[in-house]
Amino acid sequence: MKTKDKIINESIKLFAENGFEGTSMASIAKQIGVTKPSLYAHYENKLALFEGCLEKISNEQIEFTVKILSNPNLNTAEKKLFALLKDCSLMVSEKKYSFYNRFYFLPPLELKELIENKFEKATTICDDLITNIIREAVNNGEMDEQLSVEEITNSYKCLMDGVSCRLDTYNNFDSIWKVFWRGVKP
Repeated sequence: MKTKDKIINESIKLFAENGFEGTSMASIAKQIGVTKPSLYAHYENKLALFEGCLEKISNEQIEFTVKILSNPNLNTAEKKLFALLKDCSLMVSEKKYSFYNRFYFLPPLELKELIENKFEKATTICDDLITNIIREAVNNGEMDEQLSVEEITNSYKCLMDGVSCRLDTYNNFDSIWKVFWRGVKP
């Protein structure tokens, strides 16, 4: 693993655990096993490093969503949306998800605009992919056409937010999905 990748990965963990203010460049350098000057050779300051973490999380969110929704073995909207939601529930305990939740839902006020701007691209792309799956499912009769694409999409995104915030969701996942799918199927 490249030093820069290691810096980002360890920084994500530390920012997730300690927040922006509670994470210092010294603690990151110590965690990685490099000197502070070495860390500054890669990132000019903590904010630049934090932006690198935001970028990585955003890109991984897009890659994760595209990978699942384009999987040819998942040949129905139900299978695609189920797999996406289930994989989200499995990732809840990962530091990357903790980072995302901490800074997306409760950003430090001084970083709120930066965080929203960095996550906006990924959120828009992922939302569009999900909306397209749902639109196609409504059009081909796989989902209830009496519900609008927007209603179904908003409900699904709300479900995703809930799954991403609860560590105990995985144990109850099948019943959560059963209720959602019953509500949107024709």
